[in-house]
Amino acid sequence: MKIMKNKFIVVYSVIASLFILFSVSFFAMSLYREFSLGESRTNTNFIRMVSRIKTASYQSDMYSDNFTAKLVQAIGNFDDIAFIDIKIDGGSVLVFPDSKIRPNPSNLTMQYSERTTIRDASLEIDTVMYLLRPTSIHRYARISFLMILIVTIITLILIFYIQMKDSGDFQSAAEVYDDSYPAGDEIAAEHPC
Repeated sequence: MKIMKNKFIVVYSVIASLFILFSVSFFAMSLYREFSLGESRTNTNFIRMVSRIKTASYQSDMYSDNFTAKLVQAIGNFDDIAFIDIKIDGGSVLVFPDSKIRPNPSNLTMQYSERTTIRDASLEIDTVMYLLRPTSIHRYARISFLMILIVTIITLILIFYIQMKDSGDFQSAAEVYDDSYPAGDEIAAEHPC
């Protein structure tokens, strides 16, 4: 019984270690894949965003009150954007985040800009986009954390179970049955025919 228990513990330890290694590898590989595709993703997203902003600029009055709402709608998803400043005739119409402090260039961001003229007004779009999005880091970290948490909970349950079984606090139903009722020979001795 003890040899079987030791084999189980060794096999479980190997499986749990491999699962934890897989979780960490999943996290690292997901971030690496996200980063390696970041330049093409941000380039494509910037081109689409500029196209939608130009369309919004042609369709509505650039000096109206609801133009900022149209720009926000044209940008759509802000997950890629670390900073964006949209100017019309040199004046900022939309700045995200609210401060005008432009983030410092880094290996995790890419800068893009576009200048064009729309109906005799100059439109400037300056943006810094994430190659590795914070939302992706959060999502992959959460998945990896949950995988490791599951292994940890199962391990704790097994530790408590084995500890209780070894200390005698926990008995199986067969052991309780055997201890409660006398063996067949003892019954025969008590009640002779």
